[in-house]
Amino acid sequence: MIINIKKIIFVIFLLCLNIHFCSFCYANNNYTITKSYSCAKTGKTFNEIKQKNKFGILNEKGKIIVPIIFDKTDEIAIFNKTEFFLCTKEGKSSLYSVNGEEIIPLKLKSFIQRFSNYFIIQNVNNKYSVWYFNYVSGKSSPILENEDYIDSYLISGIDKKIYIIAKRNNKFGLLSYFPDKVLDVAIPFEYEDVFGTNHTKYCFVKKDNKWLVADMTNGNIQKRFKYDNLNKNRLTYRNLHAFEVTKKNKIVIHDLWENKCYTKKQYERKLYFEKIYNNIPYIGFLLIIYYKVGNIFSR
Repeated sequence: MIINIKKIIFVIFLLCLNIHFCSFCYANNNYTITKSYSCAKTGKTFNEIKQKNKFGILNEKGKIIVPIIFDKTDEIAIFNKTEFFLCTKEGKSSLYSVNGEEIIPLKLKSFIQRFSNYFIIQNVNNKYSVWYFNYVSGKSSPILENEDYIDSYLISGIDKKIYIIAKRNNKFGLLSYFPDKVLDVAIPFEYEDVFGTNHTKYCFVKKDNKWLVADMTNGNIQKRFKYDNLNKNRLTYRNLHAFEVTKKNKIVIHDLWENKCYTKKQYERKLYFEKIYNNIPYIGFLLIIYYKVGNIFSR
């Protein structure tokens, strides 16, 4: 029997290559799934994976979209569904999208707030920044960096701008930003506090221990309003635009949407009549059905 040396060498080579490949696959896939996330935008499921005490993220196709280099991962959930991953390594965090794009590089100390495309973060140097994320291009960029403090941002219902409550030299002010344009100072940094809510053009500012009302679009102070105290717990009406304020030791209601002040009785009466007004179409519909049914049975 003639032994084909070349064939034997080729078979041995294939066996060695197969062993090497299997070892490579095993070494690179020897991870465990520790928990699962569900994405609100796509309905897909993602898994947190662990390998050698490091964590990453695996998509439903088995592709690693966040490398297994982090000490921990967390979800940033909107309506209880995952949209972003906050991944931490040696005390610094990165923000990843569900597509595996690194939105904010390894510089976060903590994640403060997210609204739509905007993110407020605290950097590892204890300064605050606002980042903008473009869902179409998958790219992100800072629009405001290294502020002493950023409290929150407000979405105006008037001029569609983003208003950012920030702090400089121990004083609060308001910055305005329109996408793809520069930041402007809407309200100067000369107040003890600034507070507001979304979809209105007015906010509260505090100066000399008094709460005033300011127009965010031009910075003008509404001189007819001056309050001793403000309760920041919003009333559950009119999209949370109404707040309890104290004036001459009496609690009154200021509605930022209307920019009007009411006594409690006035506001309760206003809510009562607005409720009736809003239900008029339903009452009319029920009356029509009542008369239609009555006519049928009267025949």
